[in-house]
Order: sequence, then structure tokens, then C-alpha cells
Amino acid sequence: MKNEKKEMIDNKEFQTLYDKSKKLIDSARNNMGQMANAITVLTSFLLGRYIVEQE
Repeated sequence: MKNEKKEMIDNKEFQTLYDKSKKLIDSARNNMGQMANAITVLTSFLLGRYIVEQE
């Protein structure tokens, strides 16, 4: 009976660790996407400005 209780605790702890890890990875991926979009917009804006200044 003790082993079953210990296994249940370990499974809960593992699930908590898994959930936290997944949330962190998902958040990082989302932030990377947002940063890539922001850099792309800024780059396009600056390129447009350079072109207009040269005309």
C-alpha cells in the first residue's frame, strides 16, 4: 500500500513538472514569434525609409 501512495505522489509531481515545463516552452516559442515579427516590421520600415531618402 505504501508503494502505491508513493507512486501516486510521484505521478502528481511529474505531471506538475511536465505542465510547468510545457507552459515555459510554449511561452518561449510565442515570444520568439512575436520578436521575429517585430524585427521584420522594423527592418521593412527602415528599408523603406532608406529608399525614400535616396529618391
